[in-house]
Amino acid sequence: MRQLLYISTAEYFKLPYANNSGIKEAFKIMSGKDVPYDVENRSYTFGSALDAILTDPNTMDTTGLTDDEVKLLYPMCRSIERNSTYNALFRGNHSQRVWVDTTMPISFEGINTTIPGKCKYDWWYPRQDFGGDLKSTLTKTEEAFRKAAMWFEYHVQAAWYMDVTQTDRFVIIAVSKLNFEVFTMSFKRGDALYEQGKAKYQQYAAAWWKLNGHKAI
Repeated sequence: MRQLLYISTAEYFKLPYANNSGIKEAFKIMSGKDVPYDVENRSYTFGSALDAILTDPNTMDTTGLTDDEVKLLYPMCRSIERNSTYNALFRGNHSQRVWVDTTMPISFEGINTTIPGKCKYDWWYPRQDFGGDLKSTLTKTEEAFRKAAMWFEYHVQAAWYMDVTQTDRFVIIAVSKLNFEVFTMSFKRGDALYEQGKAKYQQYAAAWWKLNGHKAI
């Protein structure tokens, strides 16, 4: 059963639940295989600062960023603020929403079980009960962004977030570090990308369960 938690980002990370990054890390540990999460995680500091400007300015921290990276933040935010999808769905709506489902079902190798799942949305649109995430990208065109999105497995994140929250839509808004273009990507429950993403996260979540499931709660 999904539950909305009013907690800080620091408190969110302390929750001993599975999340999109954690299940990928568990899969890497169990299989010895690299996952796209490794590369994306290295840009986490920049992404967090970008998120903060739009969603929670009081928490913005540029520690660890270069001067050139700091100079990119506000032009990128201005581009997002001019984007029609952002303005239609998320401007003025709730941000930084934490959702959990402590009995999230997973199925693998003939085993049906549950794990405690969590996710943190950058934006939440309460009128239609779905949310979205903000990304930065090094791509310049829509086609290049779509290819990068598949490589970074954004469809896995989308399926995970939709299933933790039992919602039917997920939206990514990405802004380019190179030319400040904004790209959007929408996912719906039951579409091909959702089904592919769910199949993949079930594989990752199985590894998390093997490492942590019996002792997480």
